[in-house]
Amino acid sequence: MTHYAPALLISGLMLASASAIARPPGMGGLAQMDSNQDQMISQTEWEQTRNALFERLDTNGNGFIEPEERQAQREHIQNRMRQHQQQRVIQADSDGDQRISREEFAAMGLARFSQLDTDSDGQITQAEREAFKQTMRQMQSPR
Repeated sequence: MTHYAPALLISGLMLASASAIARPPGMGGLAQMDSNQDQMISQTEWEQTRNALFERLDTNGNGFIEPEERQAQREHIQNRMRQHQQQRVIQADSDGDQRISREEFAAMGLARFSQLDTDSDGQITQAEREAFKQTMRQMQSPR
């Protein structure tokens, strides 16, 4: 697993940058990166965003992203995903009995389908799937 750690970190950094760009204005991403608000990202703005990301990941400030910092970032992402999943389970347990019945499970699935089917046409299109993927990437990006 340690052989994959650098690749995972690089993938995470690329994902964080991609998700920042892909977010619609007002949702972070472009609005955050576009410091002069011209709806374009210059190389300078790109570099400023990347530098800020590096600073956030280099928690000890030594100019390197150390294995411990990569591990901390992985744990942070895992915790955010775990919290999200726990929140979904809590929401699904509509009667509060700490168990999810078949009906509650089905309702949770229908709610997720409705969330993905943004145009409410009863089908999840490729575009809707891609939008969902972007949402998941945003959840994984460092904050």
